[in-house]
Amino acid sequence: HTNYSYTAQRHLFVRLSSGRYSNSPAVFQPLAIYMQSKAHCILSRTKITYTSICSEQRFAWLSFLRTRLDPPRILYKLPASIVENKMSTMALHRTASTKSDTTMACPNGLVKNLPLGGNTKCSACGSHRAEKRRASSTSSVSTTPTSPSFSEADWSPLHNSSQEPQPEYTKVANSLMRAITDYVGHLQNENLPMPSLEPAADAHGVLKHPEGVAARNAVVELAQRIVAMTMDPDMNLLISSLQFHFCSSLKVAIDLKVHEHVPRRGSITSSELAAKVGADESILVRIMRALILKHVFCSPTPGTYAHTAMSWCMMKSPDAIDLLGHRLDESFRASSRQADALALVNYREPDEADVKGFSMAFGTTENFWEVLGHEGEEERAQRFNRAMRAVSLNTLDVIPRMYPFDRIRGDGLLVDVGGGLGQVARAIMGAHRGAGLRSCIVQDAHAGDDAKKQPDVMEANRKLGVELQKHNFFDPQPVKGASVYFLRHIFHDWPDRACVKILKQTVEAMGKDSTLLICDQVVDDEASPQATLYDIDMWSLFGGKERNRSEWEALFRSADERLYIKKVWTTAEAPTTMLEVCLS
Repeated sequence: HTNYSYTAQRHLFVRLSSGRYSNSPAVFQPLAIYMQSKAHCILSRTKITYTSICSEQRFAWLSFLRTRLDPPRILYKLPASIVENKMSTMALHRTASTKSDTTMACPNGLVKNLPLGGNTKCSACGSHRAEKRRASSTSSVSTTPTSPSFSEADWSPLHNSSQEPQPEYTKVANSLMRAITDYVGHLQNENLPMPSLEPAADAHGVLKHPEGVAARNAVVELAQRIVAMTMDPDMNLLISSLQFHFCSSLKVAIDLKVHEHVPRRGSITSSELAAKVGADESILVRIMRALILKHVFCSPTPGTYAHTAMSWCMMKSPDAIDLLGHRLDESFRASSRQADALALVNYREPDEADVKGFSMAFGTTENFWEVLGHEGEEERAQRFNRAMRAVSLNTLDVIPRMYPFDRIRGDGLLVDVGGGLGQVARAIMGAHRGAGLRSCIVQDAHAGDDAKKQPDVMEANRKLGVELQKHNFFDPQPVKGASVYFLRHIFHDWPDRACVKILKQTVEAMGKDSTLLICDQVVDDEASPQATLYDIDMWSLFGGKERNRSEWEALFRSADERLYIKKVWTTAEAPTTMLEVCLS
């Protein structure tokens, strides 16, 4: 760098400390800048060959910076003016170093060519000797025990010079910076685009490795914590209590089909958009103002609107509109009455017959499924089915890869309990039919009626060996001794007592080699925001719940003491889990 400025210092240090070069050797010639006690800058030209960067090697480099800074200063914290005033010193030192150099190999794996100048200490370890050599001579290596290792907690890019304990706010900020660097590294390793609010078709690709998903979750969690710590607590709480207004504004925008009239590229004025959607401009401006706060649409210039990555999601999939419509209608209304429903049952665990937020919001004693079956509710029922299809699209390709269906035992029969018209069953049979898996029966309470309306679905099922069967999973299971009983997204719709009934009917039909596969959430004890909100959604709509592993185990014991979890199958490609449950 000819002008080693603040930005350049920071960029170099982040690159060296990120550890993203573990798969490809790279050679860097960093300027190791440090302060002496009299505050004058010495620049040392150090050549470091990163043949295989691991955590020990990375922290050895950080150790070098920590031990050689006197007083301790982080690289990019040095004032740019001090650095620039000493550039002539660097040039003179570099000229002298070209005449002769020193080779040093440290036990921690770093190999260095140091300038000849009498300093025989390793820059990383501080205690190893090195032998001088002329350019034409054979290199000589000397090693001694390494210096104490440094953990990642020993370094932070915002560390102050006094080395005093950091406040919690600074610690979280440092952690967020490291998490972002880690996440960017995972995106690059998987050749995925950088996060952006631009409505690009390939933005935010799916991470395939769990480490990348964990890195992204860490960034989100830390960023949310920073926001919570930064905002005034009283104001933050009050603003949080008004978030339901965003939901109502989003529903208005969807009802007006605003997303269809905003161009993908470029922008549209508020008056033009109001004319296209048939609303007063003043109404539209207020609605859009609320959405822009959450980055759903943006305003490039005053009075104009454009798509963001979030608003463009509504254009990519028509089924996504139905999913949003369901949540902004049934779920939104049910949640608004959930507190009243809980008070009515004295805040106890729900039963099937209990009043729920949904039943209070819709003025009925019937459950969600019974209401959708009424005459006059066909459009609501169809929208819900399309919404669930949108959810299924996220896992449709993943489920056949999550479990080795081609290695199932017994007669090779898969029974998809509550499987609708066989969308998931067809995906499984298409990927695994012919090995251990031979045939499939899809059971659903409305299978016969719905199938008559969709002859193309019946033909697709027939080609893949999928048979539809009308069956209510609260009734005795008619298929005995099947290899696999598969229940996907069933149990989170029901309270524990109802789930026990479903399990008992299934267990009575299982043979000694039968396997119970449950495709549902197994939430962590510290659940993600997504899992937490799904749990509240299931609760207010159906009285159901998302369960952690201990809750699943308790549920199985309540149904039959012989049931046990053999294995939990997970994937980073979709937010779903598969429990393999067997009889002891």
